[in-house]
Amino acid sequence: MQLRLPSTSLSFIARSSTRLVCPWLATGAIALVPALAQAETNEVRAAQQYGLSYLSLMIMEDSKLIEKQASAAGLGEIKVTWAKLGGPGAMNDALLSGSLDFGTGGVPSLITLWAKTHGTANEVKGVGALNSMPVNLVTSNPKVKSIRDFTDQDKIAVTTV
Repeated sequence: MQLRLPSTSLSFIARSSTRLVCPWLATGAIALVPALAQAETNEVRAAQQYGLSYLSLMIMEDSKLIEKQASAAGLGEIKVTWAKLGGPGAMNDALLSGSLDFGTGGVPSLITLWAKTHGTANEVKGVGALNSMPVNLVTSNPKVKSIRDFTDQDKIAVTTV
């Protein structure tokens, strides 16, 4: 049985201990509420994964949109260091270790990271959506006809988180 669920978004996520020093309005990532402990910096370390879903970030990197927006906002020269990581596990590790300021991942990764870091100095927050794609949920249980048929006894597998 294959269930088609409402579309979901890939999330642009950030460590809240990094103060955003450049406007992200042009990138679609428009809301970041910094935590109490902040450090201003002229370097932003961002990462993306491989695939068409990350096209908007590839364009941002190639066109140097962050640097241009920072300059236009009078913030001076901003150094943006981009990394390509192979999956959500690597992205989460980089965010948690402090070697990355902004990363990308699916909703399961964001929820897991938020739950692990909520209320800590390194709290991770969702910043914005990159895109929207359909999600299919496949089950071998003939009793499941819709998402509402799942109970708290059922388990749903997700990609690496």
